[in-house]
Amino acid sequence: MAADPTPPRFRTRIMARATWTIAATVSSPSDRPATPGGERDPLGIPIEWNATDAEFACDRTVDELVAEQALRAPEGLAVAGGGRTLRYAELNSRANQLARHLCELGVGPEVLVGVCMERSPEMVVGLLGILKAGG
Repeated sequence: MAADPTPPRFRTRIMARATWTIAATVSSPSDRPATPGGERDPLGIPIEWNATDAEFACDRTVDELVAEQALRAPEGLAVAGGGRTLRYAELNSRANQLARHLCELGVGPEVLVGVCMERSPEMVVGLLGILKAGG
């Protein structure tokens, strides 16, 4: 297997964007605030939200970070949308349950899993479960 030529800082930014994207999927685009001038970048993210430079540990995946947060603050609000909320403990537990089921079905590294769902807390559970299963 060839070494990954992607610079660590670039991978970090991709992971940060993926984390934001997963969280943002539970709200409709019209619910996200625009900049004072109403500008959005091509991905629909308000321009002022893009000042997100921060150091992230590149040695952990999104699913590992969520699991760590579930241990630190199990009752913390993880996802909200469509009148429903999930706390970190529930999000992590449901994603683990889905991941076990997906693994039983043969999902693992290099296995693609399609998702066709409305934006919702359940969609976040689905995406996180897929990541935990290795898909």
